Order: sequence, then structure tokens, then C-alpha cells
Amino acid sequence: MQFTSPTLRGNRFDLRSTRGNPVLVVFWATWCPACREEASAIKRMHERYGKDGLKVVGVSMDNDRQALADFAVEQDMDWPVTFTESAQNAGWNNPIAKHYQVRSIPSVFLLDEHGTIIANNLRGESEIESAILDYFAERP
Repeated sequence: MQFTSPTLRGNRFDLRSTRGNPVLVVFWATWCPACREEASAIKRMHERYGKDGLKVVGVSMDNDRQALADFAVEQDMDWPVTFTESAQNAGWNNPIAKHYQVRSIPSVFLLDEHGTIIANNLRGESEIESAILDYFAERP
């Protein structure tokens, strides 16, 4: 389930760059109240487990670049946030969301060090953290 996408910062993100590390792939949007609430939980997971190699990538379902940029700064998101400028590929037409078969947001996927989905549609801090802890518990 590899992908490459433009980011909010103007560069390109390639999921292959995270190989060797577990990754949270977070599908969300600024117009989604539950996503806005979950953003702080994602930040805590990144802070807590980043030292152990956990990577985070946000896949924005937004149509409004400025709203996304403002929220990313407000939440101090220091991980890649993908954003598609093209109206035909924005929102629910996002090809990454389609590839992952995202039906609702927020939707969090945990990928192992090989890029294989090991948990999907995670919701809430405790469920996300439990999946992360399970992943690390199974590794030497």
C-alpha cells in the first residue's frame, strides 16, 4: 500500500521513506470535529513513540489549503501532511483514501516496518495506543 503525494509544505512524501519503521497513516480533515479532537492524541503518540521509531503521516481530506496550514501550525504537526490541490482529487476523491478504502474520518491505520497494514480504522487515543503497544510488544 505504497503512495507518493504532495505535502502541505510543497515537497513530496513517499511512504517508502518510512521503511523499517512502524507508521501511523492518519486520514482526517480540518472540517471534521472528531478529527480536530484526535489531532492532539496523534501528537501525543508521535511524541511518546517517535523515539522508538514510530512515524506519522497525515493524509488530509481538506479542500482548503489555508485552513489546513493554519491548523497544522496550531497543532504543531511536525510530520508530513499530504494535501492534494487538484479539485478532482481532493476530499473524498483523494486517491490515497480510495486506495485505503477510507469510508469515514478520522481513520487511522498502523503499518508495520514493511509497510503492511496491521491495524485499521483505529479510533480514539486508547485504541491507537493499544495497537502501537501491541506492535512494539511483538518486536524483539
